Amino acid sequence: MRVLITGSAGYVGAVLTRMLKKSGHEVTGVDTHFFRDACIFDRNNGTNQKSSDIRQLQVTDLHEVDGVVDLAALSNDTLGNVCAALTFEVNHLTAVRTARLAREAGVSRFIFSSSCSIYGLSSREPLTEADPVRPMTPYAVAKHLAECDIARLATDDFTPTFLRNATAFGPSPNMRLDLVVNFLTALACVRKEVRLRDDGLAWRPFVHVADLCAAIMATLEAPREVVHNEIFNVGRSDHCHQISEIAELVTAVVPDSTLGATVERLHDNRSYRIDSTKIFRAIPGLRLDRTVRHGIEELVEFYRSIDLDEEDLASGRFDRLASILRHQRTKRLDDRLYWTGAA
Repeated sequence: MRVLITGSAGYVGAVLTRMLKKSGHEVTGVDTHFFRDACIFDRNNGTNQKSSDIRQLQVTDLHEVDGVVDLAALSNDTLGNVCAALTFEVNHLTAVRTARLAREAGVSRFIFSSSCSIYGLSSREPLTEADPVRPMTPYAVAKHLAECDIARLATDDFTPTFLRNATAFGPSPNMRLDLVVNFLTALACVRKEVRLRDDGLAWRPFVHVADLCAAIMATLEAPREVVHNEIFNVGRSDHCHQISEIAELVTAVVPDSTLGATVERLHDNRSYRIDSTKIFRAIPGLRLDRTVRHGIEELVEFYRSIDLDEEDLASGRFDRLASILRHQRTKRLDDRLYWTGAA
């Protein structure tokens, strides 16, 4: 397939472009490169990359494209809380605009990268795609609104699919440390102490970034009738953990690391587990087998290979919010997050 990926140079996109190319797909990328300082390897991944803001995408950019994977977003809840209006503009309105352009250009497949964070509030039972959602943050609300509006664009010739991704973890050529497994493992490796910011009782589903990308690729390649205008939880029901459990697992895996006292006595009300039966029934060959323990072991080796150190943690180089605030402070990004051309 001829696939266009928005957000192609980001944490997920950098892995996905390599995976799709290796499988024989023709890949084009579009990215603003907000997080170019987090690039560890070649920024272009050997892929045809257009450096452009997704808000400026034109229908001509989508001609002769079979499938679009829309990863571009202001991530995550923390960034959304600081830039709420822009989060709605990019994650909702621009996502819907991109889908409309894709349909107008004759694109047949559209994969929208959503999030399990839209489930929001606590639930005693694992949640399916049919359960009510209770988004609690601008990021989660924007993702849910985009799902609803893009679904209305579906036609016999235009097939959107919505992937509600679990919290990702694992190495990427464009690394993020503002993801809980990645961050806690980095603390253990560099500072030898893991300290939680709250009581750690909240539940989260987790998925390795490579497994997430495998799910995206499998969805693109699946028969139209099984993915047409469908929502899928991406993760595994048995890969849901409390944050405190993740911290304990990290210190068990990383040599000479300890679990320190909690920084603040807070409780995160965003707590949810997922039931992922649906995606495995729709795509029987899909496997999402990489466990959190496997990911931590992999991250330890990865951090060692890139010489991750205290300066990397303190600088915010691998933190999305810190990177954007730094660009704004140095006048490289304006208040609407457009590049200014400043050095």
